[in-house]
Amino acid sequence: MKARFFLCLGCIVLPFSTELFAMYRLLEIPAGFNIPKIRRSITMTTKLSPTFDYSSQENQGAPKFLRYGDPALYKKSLPFKLPQEMPLVHQTLEQMQLATKGMGNVGLAAPQIGILKQLVMFAVPATHPRYKTDGVAHPMRVMINPSYKPLSDEKNLEWEGCLSVPGMMGKVWRYTHIECAYTDLEGAAQIFQASNFHARVVQHELDHLDGILFPLLVEDNRNFGFTEAIMACDEFRKSR
Repeated sequence: MKARFFLCLGCIVLPFSTELFAMYRLLEIPAGFNIPKIRRSITMTTKLSPTFDYSSQENQGAPKFLRYGDPALYKKSLPFKLPQEMPLVHQTLEQMQLATKGMGNVGLAAPQIGILKQLVMFAVPATHPRYKTDGVAHPMRVMINPSYKPLSDEKNLEWEGCLSVPGMMGKVWRYTHIECAYTDLEGAAQIFQASNFHARVVQHELDHLDGILFPLLVEDNRNFGFTEAIMACDEFRKSR
């Protein structure tokens, strides 16, 4: 008979096999990853920071963003087993919030802090100094086990950046119109449609769950470089 462990998550006791125990050890969960009190709702800020530049972290004790080149970023993330692992969802989300505290509107996937599980959070600003937005803001959304499908073959080429690729930008082709399905924090299934910049943000974040970072999708190396240099170009400024 295989040995089993029991992990207490916020007063919920879940059985863990030796295989699962080993799997969670591979998630590279940061030291001091304490079990938080499980809440039914999560409060998040959607205030846009002045510079929207997240290349460094100042939060003491926060999980650090994995950087482009770290092998863990290229691994596929595992789905959460719901509803059993909903406490782990909240636990992971707490760490993602801690890592991005004070950054305002931000997109982050759990693998970016070394947790290979299918969880992303993002907010879409109405305007942005670096990206061509749609003029419509979308509040913070947390998606568990998300997936998407294109609604047409139409694609568009635009600039992207990433917390795991600080100080760099690249042009990437993305589907213009998509439909996304996910589970929310209440355990309910959700579906929504997104277009243009909103759709780009969703596709960027979900790519992280498949071990794909935007530089891997840049087709022309001349469309990849330092953010400061790109934003100083007349062509870039005119395109905004």
